[in-house]
Amino acid sequence: MGLTDYLVVGLFIFVALIILVPVMLFIYLYMKDDKQKQHSILRNFPVIEGSLFYRAYWTRVEAVSI
Repeated sequence: MGLTDYLVVGLFIFVALIILVPVMLFIYLYMKDDKQKQHSILRNFPVIEGSLFYRAYWTRVEAVSI
């Protein structure tokens, strides 16, 4: 295999990681927030908005409407 082949494979792996890691993180956060029973904010709101609102509430920062 030449240098070009290694670059193509490396680029493919890099792009796959750029796409797969955020998707897997989103699925993990969704499942974690959906299954928990302690905090209704995390269960009732979408993954990112609920998590940000909960973290802001937990650190006692005034949350603004998104």
